[in-house]
Amino acid sequence: MGQSAGGSSILHHLVAGAGAENFKPNFSQAILQSPAFFPEGDWYSTDSVYNELKFRSHARYGTLEDLQRKSTFEIQLINLVMTYYSNYGLFKFGPKVDYEYVPQLPGPLLLNNTYHKGIPMILGRTSLDGLLFTPPWIRDDQSLEDYMVNLYPAIPDSVLDTMKKTDYYRIPNKKKTSEIAKINAVSDLLDDIAVSCNNHYLTNAVLKKDSATPIWRHLFSAKPAIHGSDVPFTYYPTKDAPAFVIPEMARSMQKKYVNFILNGNPNGDEVLKWPRYEEKAFKPYRSVMKFGDLVLGNFSSVITDPMKHYRCDLWQDAPYRDIEDDQVLNKQSPSGQFEQMMSLQDLKRG
Repeated sequence: MGQSAGGSSILHHLVAGAGAENFKPNFSQAILQSPAFFPEGDWYSTDSVYNELKFRSHARYGTLEDLQRKSTFEIQLINLVMTYYSNYGLFKFGPKVDYEYVPQLPGPLLLNNTYHKGIPMILGRTSLDGLLFTPPWIRDDQSLEDYMVNLYPAIPDSVLDTMKKTDYYRIPNKKKTSEIAKINAVSDLLDDIAVSCNNHYLTNAVLKKDSATPIWRHLFSAKPAIHGSDVPFTYYPTKDAPAFVIPEMARSMQKKYVNFILNGNPNGDEVLKWPRYEEKAFKPYRSVMKFGDLVLGNFSSVITDPMKHYRCDLWQDAPYRDIEDDQVLNKQSPSGQFEQMMSLQDLKRG
């Protein structure tokens, strides 16, 4: 079970080694709450973080061995400083493509059915997962495009053009448009790239190639509904539980999690049943448990998934990533086995 970076860790274990048996994870079921990481556009950004780490650590010879001799406290301090100087909403540390354990980003791996199957999951997110990562000064389409080009230099013009469409991430520019509406458009984009679409990628992979494996999805909408605001509910009671935690709702959520952990199914003796997330020719389908309906006695309801899946389809094959760079470095990977297992060029073609 993991939230944010912890959920992202589980996600990367699920696609480890492109699904090869010798990389099989040591868990049989999983709960991912808002699995979050910002996928990098090329190998050079990873290399620059490593070089900065060596510089700030004053490594004598600038080698990995020098870093290994540093104390835990020294490494933690360097981590703190580097994170402080990261761009707004971003973190310099996180999962990286190493062409072996992580041979490619999770999106393309799941798109090509190269992951570890047969693992039941609960996948959750909050209504405003992207808001905390949103630079508040981006208020128009040009600023957003400049931000994306800076973040992903290899992003194609065609993707930038699609972003500006009304049903994607176009930032409203009418005179009466509120500043909140402008920020929400940017928040939706960063949420899709870094958080919520990860659940969509996992779900689609299971539905298409592993439909016997159950998936349950939930949406946490209780205010403030920002990234991480569901955690105090998950682990209630805690010493410093924030005032917005509703004990009855927390216990209702916890009961479902415990049912899943013990029995492989979140449903127990509750009146309101949590349907599996499924594709069907008739309703209900794509059912999601919504936590946060405060007018209801059990604080939850079953709704149809409100995610705009077509937006996730824009990002799944990582169109912003420098694939030529990947192809060269994949050949230099420690084992070289993934050069034969999967062609990144084929991944790009889908």
